[in-house]
Amino acid sequence: MLNRLLLGALAIGGTFFCTTTATAQSYKAGFMVEASGDTIRGLVKHREGKSIYKSFFFKKDTNADMTEYSPESVVAYGFTNGSQLERKQLTDKKGNVLTAFAEVLVRGRLNLYQYQNQLYLAKQGEALMPLQKDEQNANSTKHLILINSLTLDCPVPEEHLAKMLNKISTQRMVEVVENYNNCVSPNNSITYNADKPWTTVEKGLSVSTHTATLDFNTGSHSLEQATFSQSQNLVFGAFFNIAFPRTSQRLSLQLEPLYSQEKHQGYAAVQEAQVKHQTDYSIAIKRLAIVSMGRYQLAQLAAFTPYLGVGLTSNIILSGQAIARIETESMINDTRHIETSITDEFLDSNLKKLYLVPTVAVGTGYQISDKHTMQFQIRYDLSQLSPGNKKDTSRSSTQLNSNNSIYLTAAYIFR
Repeated sequence: MLNRLLLGALAIGGTFFCTTTATAQSYKAGFMVEASGDTIRGLVKHREGKSIYKSFFFKKDTNADMTEYSPESVVAYGFTNGSQLERKQLTDKKGNVLTAFAEVLVRGRLNLYQYQNQLYLAKQGEALMPLQKDEQNANSTKHLILINSLTLDCPVPEEHLAKMLNKISTQRMVEVVENYNNCVSPNNSITYNADKPWTTVEKGLSVSTHTATLDFNTGSHSLEQATFSQSQNLVFGAFFNIAFPRTSQRLSLQLEPLYSQEKHQGYAAVQEAQVKHQTDYSIAIKRLAIVSMGRYQLAQLAAFTPYLGVGLTSNIILSGQAIARIETESMINDTRHIETSITDEFLDSNLKKLYLVPTVAVGTGYQISDKHTMQFQIRYDLSQLSPGNKKDTSRSSTQLNSNNSIYLTAAYIFR
């Protein structure tokens, strides 16, 4: 209980600190273009999601007051050597005509824009035309017809169009518009954020201390009546963080395969009319845990990158062995009799194999140098969600009811 309180306090405190600091450091060098055509340079607040198309926050320097601007008062805004957005009149996916900021993905003879999750094409000085499939017709090719109509003077190769027959890909559309612009006017195409890859994968090795307490719902030798003490074990594994820099600088997918050999000690006592049963348990479990989490980076604080994670852990029990030392005490003719027996059995045949667990984490990356990065994380597995009926008291199966776990992890990231 104390560990959970300390973990909760640490997570809340760390989140509050990181969020507060992130707010203070979320401004980046940028600019805005006023209706008069004047460009004002200063600091633009970095945000993600749909809000970037509605408005932005700007201040001339770190000590100036923050002001929110909308498309009604500003022509464009953006970040130095980064994303740029322009005021445009467009039709959204619902057919509404509106004025909003649209992000410029490629600029040239043919421009590619994005508003929320909708792409638009436009020749220089012309209106934006939505690039979308007919949702009512799976075989619709109207998006390909639009591309062809705008690139007649330098047709897009058929193999490029074929890749977008069933799905409109932002990455492939960027390539199509780049190729067209360079075809009609060599070296006259600008792709924003071109230095950022579409996908990156961080890879590393990890070691963790795993604190857990077993609690069985059913099982042989009265396992469900046993109380197990908290155990700590070493866990070894791998670390993968899959990010999408062109789409989001904060969101990523974290995967961790973990292997552990655990030992747990438990005790149970049952008092009957004239007989008392006491059982000491020693259980060994080999476990493979696969952690899948969505990760949100809170900030970039010098060498630190704090984050929060939420996801699911798949616990696969590879094998289990239980040793039970059973002591039976009885009174016969006012004489105390004690019988002791020891059972040693493998649980593989009747132990449930898969347990799904909601998991939450708070952690940070630490940049030691250009070639060396560490990852530190506290992760908590919530109450067990195991397959099958928890109310089943049959002794034909051994089922974990709860296995609340805390993982303290350090990982070395390869470069």
